[in-house]
Amino acid sequence: MSKPIGVLNVRPITGCISIIIPTMKSFLRIYLIIVVLLAALPFPIQPAHGQSALVDVYAIIDRMNALRVGNGYPALVIDDTLMYTAQVTAEIMAANGACSHLGNVRGRVAAAGYGNGETVFATENIACGYFDLDGIYVAWNDPDHMLPATTSWYKNIGAAVALSAEGYPYYVLHAAYIAGGLANPTPLPGAPTQIPAQSISQYIAPVTIATPRSDGYIVHQVASGQSLWLIAIAYGVKIADIISRNALPETDTTIYVNQKLVIDVVPTYTPSPEPSITPTVLPHTPTPKPTLIPSPTASLTPTFTATPAILLPKLDGGRRMAGWILLGICVVGLALVVLGAFLRKPPTEN
Repeated sequence: MSKPIGVLNVRPITGCISIIIPTMKSFLRIYLIIVVLLAALPFPIQPAHGQSALVDVYAIIDRMNALRVGNGYPALVIDDTLMYTAQVTAEIMAANGACSHLGNVRGRVAAAGYGNGETVFATENIACGYFDLDGIYVAWNDPDHMLPATTSWYKNIGAAVALSAEGYPYYVLHAAYIAGGLANPTPLPGAPTQIPAQSISQYIAPVTIATPRSDGYIVHQVASGQSLWLIAIAYGVKIADIISRNALPETDTTIYVNQKLVIDVVPTYTPSPEPSITPTVLPHTPTPKPTLIPSPTASLTPTFTATPAILLPKLDGGRRMAGWILLGICVVGLALVVLGAFLRKPPTEN
């Protein structure tokens, strides 16, 4: 019997569909596994920074002096005390992982012995990160950081670099001068004349100010990670004063944990006795009691506490991108499921 004209033979098509549908099911299983694996992958929040070689501190000083000479001023003289204070500052920043000024730079350099007790002025530049020399001076390209190069009063300079436990560099530059124009001063007895090896502990202990005793003496007990330099700054005294009050060797400023140091003496004050006053007894006159009038009881109005709004955490850049990727994969999967439904084998007629 011949086939009617215009009737399509659907057996090859249904045979293909019967092959495609199991393949689609396997593909969907693989697709779901891929989605689960992608959801479990960690996405980086920020790219890692590449490390570079450290900048030599003397190159930092030479660049500042070149800018200063270009402005018509004599070059700054390297001072051992300023080299020491810059090194201590860089070590403190690195140990605490903080790229910020410690404050009172003129007080810190004066406590270390710069100026021999005269009035001093100082400025501090810091830079934190994997810079080259040009990068450091790009960060310092503003009037405040350029004071050592644009102000004739500055006479001395020091610089240092320290690394954190992760290898992150911290650069510090100190420039200073003494009121009156004295340059390259001789350090006070007991003041550091060079940067000693292992002079700064990696652990920086805060200095707790001791209260005066009953005899007026202020005595500080040394904790681990403290130095004469930090103690002098905390109490606002000079290192030389602590050395003289405790009869310490002028050539050795080493102190020890639990050592007690006399910081200062506060004059005691004895109050003068006040004259005694004899009270005068007056005759008692009874006071009439007022008539009590009952007051109405105030009704309390209930107050309603607003339900705090629920704040959803913001997604960072990496997780937002992960969400978009997962959404795109889900849309593609949904399209494939719809396509499989259209290609499903139609029911055969009996």
